[in-house]
Amino acid sequence: MAGDFEGAYTAAMELILPPELEQRIQQQLESGRFNSALELVSTALDAIESFPLPQGMQQADFERLLEEGCEAADRGETVSAEEAREHLARVRAKL
Repeated sequence: MAGDFEGAYTAAMELILPPELEQRIQQQLESGRFNSALELVSTALDAIESFPLPQGMQQADFERLLEEGCEAADRGETVSAEEAREHLARVRAKL
């Protein structure tokens, strides 16, 4: 879990980040939300792992579907929360 770094290092990993990503990390650290880059990365990984993509789906596919959904919402093509839950339950039942 994030923040639980007892015995944290067994090997070093060096990452070369684009300036934009480095700036975003720095902004998060300066905001006080995270105490270290390690804590930020750990929290980000926890979030990613808590919402896994359906089996076989790639991140690019997920992002495309998300964008399509946002565009549909912008056009007013929405359903109620209950309809969305029912649809999701049907989709999950097929998996």
